[in-house]
Amino acid sequence: RVRGRAGRDRRTRLGQAISTSATPYAKTGQTITDTAHVSGGTNPTGTVDFRVYTDSACTGMGTLVGSGNLDANGNATSPPYTPPGPGHYYWRAFYNGDVSNSAVSGACGATNEDTLVATPHLTLVKQVSKDGGQTWLKEVTVHAGDPVMYRFAVTNDGDAGTTLTGVHVNELTGIADCDSSLTAVSPAGFAGTLAPGQTAVFPCSHTMGASDLVNTANSSGSFTPPQGQPQTVTSNNDTA
Repeated sequence: RVRGRAGRDRRTRLGQAISTSATPYAKTGQTITDTAHVSGGTNPTGTVDFRVYTDSACTGMGTLVGSGNLDANGNATSPPYTPPGPGHYYWRAFYNGDVSNSAVSGACGATNEDTLVATPHLTLVKQVSKDGGQTWLKEVTVHAGDPVMYRFAVTNDGDAGTTLTGVHVNELTGIADCDSSLTAVSPAGFAGTLAPGQTAVFPCSHTMGASDLVNTANSSGSFTPPQGQPQTVTSNNDTA
């Protein structure tokens, strides 16, 4: 407390600081939260308001997720928030202050305030050709000893931000000559990394035996979410 020359009291409030940490990643439909820590000042109490924005400049007022009460350690957590769809969600936290402590807010773009909401996904389409790849179908009729080609088209149809690595085809039927010749021909220089919207094509060759054959396969890749551990993504099974 500082007494002015005119005899008036002026309260000197110590500077507040706020640090925050939001959920780094969630799949579409899951809830996310933000946690704020208020430091400095004199035993800060009160509430922290949490807002979320869909652009990195935090334009406008954003969406008020709600408020959290500061605990004895100066921490407050937002109510759970379910984003309406995939994308990046940018948080800001606003400490409202109390009689002894100043209000303070977190900056737009602060560290750990970006939540990626996205679901990874792979789709496999398998086809067969009896004319050297001129025509691709789900079923062909051939004779024992005839050559056929299989084509596996693997598409990353997950949300933006879900680039997959180590993408490959799993031949579930186990045909030796197909397995040994299976390699990606597109995109050019494919080394296992597939961004959302991209398709990798894997052909292989097989010489037919004496019996009918239904060949089954799927595909797999790895997705590493922000601040998370790699997780395996497996496509549907498809046959030809």
